[in-house]
Amino acid sequence: MNLPKFSVEKPYTVVASVLIILLLGVLAFNTLQVKLYPELNPTVITVMTEYSGVSAVDVDELINEPLEDELGTVEGIKSIEAKAQQGISIVTAEFGYEKDINVAAVDIQNVINRIRNQLPKDIEEPKVLKVDSSNKPVLTISVNGLNSLVKLRSLVENEIRPQFQVVDGISAVNLFGGLEREVTIAIDKNKLKAYQIPINAITQRIKNENVNKPAGKITTKKNEYLIRAIGEYEKIKDLKNIVISNFNGRLVKLGDVARVKDSHVEKRSQFRVNGKETVAINIKKTDEANTVKVVKKAKRVLSNLKQDYPQLTFEIVDDQSDLVNIVVNSMVSSLRSGIILTIIILFLYLTSVRSTLIVALSIPATFLVALALIKLSGLTLNMVTMSGLILATGMLVDDSIVVTESIVRHIKLGKSPYRAAIKGAKEIMLASMAGTTTSIIVLLPLIFVGGFVQQMFRPLALTLVFAWTASVILSLTFIPFLASVILKRDNGLNRLEKYVSFFSKGVDFLREKYIQILEFGLGKWYIVIPLILMIFVGTIRMVPQIGAEKLPKMDSGQIYISIESEPGSSLKKTSNIVKQVEEILAQEEEIVTFSSQIGFESGSLSSNKTGAIGVQQANISVILTDRHDRQESIWQIEDRIRTKIAKIPGIRSAVVREVGTTVLSTTEAPVVVRISGADLKKLEKIANEIKDKISNVQGLSNIATTWTLNNPEYHLDLDHQRLADLNLTANEVVKQTMIGLEGLEVSKFNLPYKDDLDIRVKYQEEDQNQLTDLDEVMIKSPNGPVIPLKSLVEIKKSKEANLITREDFKKTIKILAYNQGRPLSKVANEVKARLQKANLPAGYEAKLVGQQEDLKKSMKRMGISFVLAILLVYIVLISQFKSFGQPLIIMLAIPLELIGVVGALFITGKYLSLPAMMGIILVTGIVVNNSILLIDRTISNREEGLDLKEAIIEAAATRFRPILMTVTSTIGGMLPLALALAIGSERFAPLATSVMGGLIVSTFLTLILIPVVYNLAAKIRDNR
Repeated sequence: MNLPKFSVEKPYTVVASVLIILLLGVLAFNTLQVKLYPELNPTVITVMTEYSGVSAVDVDELINEPLEDELGTVEGIKSIEAKAQQGISIVTAEFGYEKDINVAAVDIQNVINRIRNQLPKDIEEPKVLKVDSSNKPVLTISVNGLNSLVKLRSLVENEIRPQFQVVDGISAVNLFGGLEREVTIAIDKNKLKAYQIPINAITQRIKNENVNKPAGKITTKKNEYLIRAIGEYEKIKDLKNIVISNFNGRLVKLGDVARVKDSHVEKRSQFRVNGKETVAINIKKTDEANTVKVVKKAKRVLSNLKQDYPQLTFEIVDDQSDLVNIVVNSMVSSLRSGIILTIIILFLYLTSVRSTLIVALSIPATFLVALALIKLSGLTLNMVTMSGLILATGMLVDDSIVVTESIVRHIKLGKSPYRAAIKGAKEIMLASMAGTTTSIIVLLPLIFVGGFVQQMFRPLALTLVFAWTASVILSLTFIPFLASVILKRDNGLNRLEKYVSFFSKGVDFLREKYIQILEFGLGKWYIVIPLILMIFVGTIRMVPQIGAEKLPKMDSGQIYISIESEPGSSLKKTSNIVKQVEEILAQEEEIVTFSSQIGFESGSLSSNKTGAIGVQQANISVILTDRHDRQESIWQIEDRIRTKIAKIPGIRSAVVREVGTTVLSTTEAPVVVRISGADLKKLEKIANEIKDKISNVQGLSNIATTWTLNNPEYHLDLDHQRLADLNLTANEVVKQTMIGLEGLEVSKFNLPYKDDLDIRVKYQEEDQNQLTDLDEVMIKSPNGPVIPLKSLVEIKKSKEANLITREDFKKTIKILAYNQGRPLSKVANEVKARLQKANLPAGYEAKLVGQQEDLKKSMKRMGISFVLAILLVYIVLISQFKSFGQPLIIMLAIPLELIGVVGALFITGKYLSLPAMMGIILVTGIVVNNSILLIDRTISNREEGLDLKEAIIEAAATRFRPILMTVTSTIGGMLPLALALAIGSERFAPLATSVMGGLIVSTFLTLILIPVVYNLAAKIRDNR
């Protein structure tokens, strides 16, 4: 089909089609889900089981081992990590990317159902959690304003939270901090002893008395009546009237031995904003929901709440949509800058307002088509797809330029704009499609290569494919139509065009100098070829000096500080440590706000990478001013904060890092040393020795081990003979001790229109805060007497692991560290070298994993993609040139690009990363197209009768300007990304840098080497 002819002859159809496409593009832009990144994490399912009061050793044996054994049979699981700590089991199963997270969750739930009878009966029901981007809060709101944290938490829980829960797109609304209301039965231990009442008798009595139960029914001839016993107490103070026992003929009521209080649960968590204690509302979105839209809806609810509750102060302390909006808006700004720069460059080359206008109009049209295709393919608008659009800016005008110049040339030959549009576009149609095919084909391996590389770069590759496809289609339809309407016969240059005509003269001057160099090269091939080869070899030898990393660091203006206090620290002690950190933060002028999450609430997962979940943990989120508004980088501020925190006593580990330090949730830190073996004491000893060995590695910071054996415990060594004499069991002793110290939820107190309150029985506070109180815990024997615990056990003080971890059925401990100011590859290589010198006992292994391992796997996949891209290009060229030899000459441009890429990274101080590798693949298609232009024209010239040298010189002179225009327009479009002007664009700046460097150097060398080698090969072939 002759698309140019159809487009020119059917203008209304073209206009209507373009308008429809543009409308779809605008609609797609407004409805696309906006995210910071595509979903990069593999499928991960976590099983969390609470087993109150049980030690880490017992949790590991009773819960983790059975779960691990059974999970190992699930198809598709790549690794299993189990963590056991006091009262909590966390088992994480990692699948590949190909496993659907919902299917994986069902598989894991089926495993739990299958082995539920093998697990302890008194555990909380295991929770199956899907770990993905939607599992993190998109909005955190602090609430303050009441004098009582109990009343504040209750108000938020019963009245405010429900208003967020009904919002479409919100999956969960969790609270943190404040004090949760409960009814506390505080037992006086001495009175229990005096009345000879066991504490379990009190718990049983409350359970039996505070109930509403059906008592049957009565059926008469006409009616049926349900009989209900109403035993629940209506007032909390009435609970004290429950009769517990009869002591020497006197009824002993609950109020005689305990205080009944409208109180709160034991404080195990705190949330502070800028040092002031509040209640936090953490809002999570559903998997498919748009972050920006969900937050916008939640903010509407918040606006209404501010009016309904004027006595409260609401403050947004963390808004993930802010970062998304900032990044996307900055990317849009960079895209706009790239488009403007590209149009200016085009005008300088074309020296025609009308021609430039035609090409300029095709740019937004192309982007809107690409956006419609992005929406149709199920992609999201994120940093990756936006980077793809920016990268495409300079390249997508190539087809439009070629078509426009061809049409202009026919107008200059005397044809009318109408005829010129048809003829000019048609003659370039096949060449234009072939060039675009070459550019697209190098990206195909990235779409199917698998793993993280596919997850990360498939959206970028598809975005480029969509943009280039739209570009070539519009260049053969929309451009001919515009040309037939806008272009006129040559009437000379207008005033503006005359002003820029100097640029064309400059290009002509460069072309003359280039031809002189080329003529020298054709005659002195034995100088040119070895010289370029030497440059190439020297460049390759520079690669190890550059260093490598997975993704470049990003200054997003958000810092996370993770604190773990010393083993055995109370919430109060941890809180005091955090207060000192908050004082440090308050002195930093660049900090806008900070919020502190201290301790732990049931059912929540900690983001800390070291230690056990509990009151020793704290996380501080810090928001800085925009990086454009401050003089210091985020890493300079981090270093200063880290140095000051190191002086605070009582801290076991402190990690200060920026958001996005590790790309994957499954990667705990950039540098991870995993030590595996059987004995916990040996594991800790080896870990500490290795930690000391690597502590002075240049560029290594935030070094910490994942657990320690210094967690203080008291062990009750039971006297089994004594228990047997009293007809007691070990289980009964433990149960009564647990009730006294930890407390037991025995019933519920019904509150109309509100969540019911737990009724908890435990010893009063003054009876459970000393070691002597443990001695005097009263144990009831079935034989009658109530005796102190100390007469049944020997109490011993001990130190145990606060956390027991296993990976793939082996006990492990890890050393976590972060690289700072030095490429990950160099830091990891030095750590690995020191590991090899470590003398480990038999049966123990120390292995470097973490992001370095991810980097190796990803680089391998990128390497495979690059090789496949080269093979695909070669196959296409064989078909195009009907030759096996000429494609090899054309593809000599590929190694030349590496000279520019390595040089550009070295000069700009950037490391070899996955985006830089992507740039190498991307530039391959461009430089091959430039070579095709030279060789194709040379072959045509020879077929027309020109001798070899004349054919080469004429082809070089003719193609010099189009090649230079393609290169400069591409560089112009990518320049904003290379300069990392947009927040977050640091991630992909090396991609643009490598493309620009590869293009500049390879273009210059290609224009010389390709003709020289072709000339040499042709002479050898002709002389046979």
